[in-house]
Amino acid sequence: MRAHRRAGHDRHRPGPEAADPQSYASANLLAHIIAAKFVYGLPLYRLESQFALLDVSLPRSMSSLWMIRSAERLDGIYGRLQHHLRRRSVLHADETTVQVLREPGREAQTKSFMWLYRSAGADGPPIVLFDYQTGRGGEYPRTFLTGFRGYLHVDGYAGYEGMAHVTLAGCWAHARREFHDAIQALPKDKRQVIGRAHQGLAFCNRLFEIERKMTRREISPTPRSGGSSGRETAARCSRSSTLGSERCSRSWCRNPRSARRSATA
Repeated sequence: MRAHRRAGHDRHRPGPEAADPQSYASANLLAHIIAAKFVYGLPLYRLESQFALLDVSLPRSMSSLWMIRSAERLDGIYGRLQHHLRRRSVLHADETTVQVLREPGREAQTKSFMWLYRSAGADGPPIVLFDYQTGRGGEYPRTFLTGFRGYLHVDGYAGYEGMAHVTLAGCWAHARREFHDAIQALPKDKRQVIGRAHQGLAFCNRLFEIERKMTRREISPTPRSGGSSGRETAARCSRSSTLGSERCSRSWCRNPRSARRSATA
């Protein structure tokens, strides 16, 4: 309770609700610890050392417990974000390995996976969700995205295939990497010889330049400036597809990896 004096009388009013009623941690402190750990990748033992420099004793075991409790209290918000994510029309997904120590029934060297799902930039406020799973099977994205209908932007991993009402969209960044690697695999004296890989790399660079200019508003997304996100998306697709129609009939575009085998053809 907070006390303050007004008009000669002592009055009490309740203070803000504690972020964790079972501890003395404030919402600001919890937010700092969570951001340091999951946004900036700072291990809890280093965070413990930082607080020690300020003469603050904050054992990593305590910080870990606070994060677990915070996650439990935020579970409802996570569920609502997942509900809204499934209602979007375009999503991105990816997965990466993660090692978990002292997980019940599993050795410390066993691979686990962190799945990432996020909304597209022009499709409303951004939503980014992480989903920890012990495997990399296709059942995980199918379960997480139950009810989603639209385009799913992925890197070509087969685990995303076979999802009902979902159209997979490939990643040009991954395609560009194949062209770049094909050029780097050539002997130095042949890297300047224009071949399929160079054509593919140039196409990707032109495509990305359209994105950069539209992001910086150097080119108008529509004939009328200030258009809605839907018109911007349509304009982006129109500009990109015009560029694509110039090139995608060629063999390097149908199969980027073939460019590595015949980079100088």
